[in-house]
Formats: sequence, C-alpha cells, structure tokens
Amino acid sequence: FISQRESRGDADLAATYARAALREDPDVMMIEDLKSPELVSAALEAAESGRLVLASVPASSTIGALERLIEVFPAERRAAARTSLATALRGVIAPVLLRRAKGGRVAAREILLNTPGVSQLVLEGKMFQLPVALDSGRRHGMVPLTDSLAAHVRDGTVQVAEAYRKALDRSALVALLKREGIDTWLAERLA
Repeated sequence: FISQRESRGDADLAATYARAALREDPDVMMIEDLKSPELVSAALEAAESGRLVLASVPASSTIGALERLIEVFPAERRAAARTSLATALRGVIAPVLLRRAKGGRVAAREILLNTPGVSQLVLEGKMFQLPVALDSGRRHGMVPLTDSLAAHVRDGTVQVAEAYRKALDRSALVALLKREGIDTWLAERLA
C-alpha cells in the first residue's frame, strides 16, 4: 500500500504532513527536499524509530549535504541534530550528471556510508575531517567522486574534459587518471 501526500512551498506544512504520515506507521518515507528544521527533525525522528527515510538535500557533495542538514538548525539546536544524524544516518549519495562521449547523460556518484568513524566525526562536528574518512572508506564501500569520475573516463563513457569540469578536486582527478595511464593533457590545459 502506498500513500502519498504533496505539499508545495510551505516547509512547515510539509513537516506537518511528515509527522501525520508517521502516525500511519509507514515502513518507508520519502521527502523531496529537507529545507526547514521542523522537516529535518521529522525525518530524523522517523529514521530513529526504524523507518527507512529517503530524502533529498541540494548539495554538490555528500559532505556538503550533511553540512547543509546541520546548518538548517539554529546554533543552539545543532548539537542535538548532529547526535540524531550520527545515530540515524545510513548513507549519503551525491549524484553528478555528466555528458556521455556518445550522447546522453550518465551519473557519477559519490557515496558516503555511516561507519563508526563517520558517525563519530558527525557527532563531534568535525565535518572538515569527513573527506579523509570518505577517502579511506573504500574498503567499506564508500566511493569518492574522483573515483567515480575516473571509472567513467576509464570505461570510455565520459571524456576527460567532462570529468574534469565536474570534479570537485580537479588535481586529485588528474593525478588518479595519470596513475592509471590515461592522457590528461586536455584537462591540464583547461586548468
């Protein structure tokens, strides 16, 4: 059974709908845009009670999405938000659309999973250390955007210049592509 509610514009109304949906004891909740403290609180409450919550947050990276979720709260509520997020979060996926070499589009995905180390960094508010956790979390299934972009270039799906244009850390992408023996002269020329 699927029940859907749609609210437009008013974040407070969306939070009211989310809380009403919780009273129906759903297994899964999907919230399109977490844009108010009340809506984020409702989503975290649902996740902490064992529900699968899928939500979107406009951000260019997984870490940016987490920072944005926390920054939506006033300063005095951020520590509680970090605690809830550190407990309830399972993972964050940040897709980036790229032009395919032969037409169309393909997504490169950065994946951050909530390992005990990531959870501790979120809890302590050490968001600046999350890039290191993401980079070292490959063995847990985490995928830095640089790796995803390089995989598309390696497969011939995306041209080097397109991957370079979408990379958050361009020098890391160029270094990775060079290590893999891929010609990066065009990307370096764009720099």
